[in-house]
Amino acid sequence: MHVQEQQTIELLSLIERQTKTKNADNISRTNAYKAFYDRHPEIKWSLLASFVSRNAGWSMTDLKGSLF
Repeated sequence: MHVQEQQTIELLSLIERQTKTKNADNISRTNAYKAFYDRHPEIKWSLLASFVSRNAGWSMTDLKGSLF
């Protein structure tokens, strides 16, 4: 296997592990979007994603009730 192929496999593995960790729940997902925006403010959608994630997660807590 070439060095570049090995590096690609390692990078993909890292991305998969981080995605699994940061997608554990709504709070960690929201924080991951915001942290990404803080590091890369030119990527505007990541700030919007943090707002949407936070609001969607908050609204989903309303679904938990005696009938559901």
